[in-house]
Amino acid sequence: MNLSEGLHYIEVQYFEATGGDALLVSWQTPSLSKRPLTTTHLSDDINTAPPPVAGTPGAIQYAYYFSDSTELPNFDELTAQKEGLVEGFDTSDRDRIEKYGFVFSADVEVEQQGLYTFYTTTGGGSTLAVNETMLVSNDGSNPGVSEEGSITLPVGNHLLVVEFFADTSGDSLEVEWNGPNFDRQQIPLSALSEPTEATGSQPMVELIRAALTMVVLTTVERCQSRYRHWSHWAAANIDTYDGIGAKSTKPDFIHTQTALE
Repeated sequence: MNLSEGLHYIEVQYFEATGGDALLVSWQTPSLSKRPLTTTHLSDDINTAPPPVAGTPGAIQYAYYFSDSTELPNFDELTAQKEGLVEGFDTSDRDRIEKYGFVFSADVEVEQQGLYTFYTTTGGGSTLAVNETMLVSNDGSNPGVSEEGSITLPVGNHLLVVEFFADTSGDSLEVEWNGPNFDRQQIPLSALSEPTEATGSQPMVELIRAALTMVVLTTVERCQSRYRHWSHWAAANIDTYDGIGAKSTKPDFIHTQTALE
C-alpha cells in the first residue's frame, strides 16, 4: 500500500497449532529491499499519528460498523460506531479483528477522459461504486482474488464509494484502478479527497439538458408539421367569401391572406 511519511499502525495475527512456532515479518520500502522488520522500526506509541485534517490530499470520509452478518451487510440498516477522516482506504481504525465493516466515500480526480477500470482485492467482502453506479461486487469468498468493473469518465471529480466487511475469511482490502494513460495501480492519495455534493453531478446535468433540448425540438417539429398539414388542407378545401357573403375564388383567399399578414 501507499504510505505517507510518519507512524502507521501495524497488526500481526499469528496462530500456532501443532506445528512449529516461528514467525518472521518482512517488509520492503522504496529505498530498502525486502528484509525482516526489526524492533528499530517499531514503536508501542500507536496514537502519535493524528488523523488527517480536512483538505489534506488523500483524506477521505469513513464510517465504521459492527455486524454479525456472514456476508457484506446493508450498511444503511446499521448504526455507525464512529465516523471521521482517514488517509486512503485505511482500515486500521477498528476495534476488532472480524465482524466489522467500513464505508469509504471520496472524490476521485480524473485528469483525462476515457475508460477507467476499478478493482477491489479483499479477504472479506467489498463493493465499489462510481457516481452511484455499482462497478464491483466482491464477495471475498476467495481471499486475494480481484474483481473489477469499468466505466467511461469525463475529466473532473467523481464520487467513489467503497464498502468493506471483514468476516472469518479475512480482513484485507486493496483498491486499484487503471486508465487511458496508466497501468493498474493503487489509487494514489493525490487523486483522492473528501467528497462534495457536486461530485459526479455534471454528467447528469448534461443528460437533463440534452433531454430538455430533445423535448423542445420534438414539440417544434410537431407544430411545424401540423401547420404544413393545415395549410395544404386549407388551400385545397376552404372556400373564401367576400365582405357581403358571396363566394370568392382561391386567388381572393390568397390575396386576403396576404393582406392580413
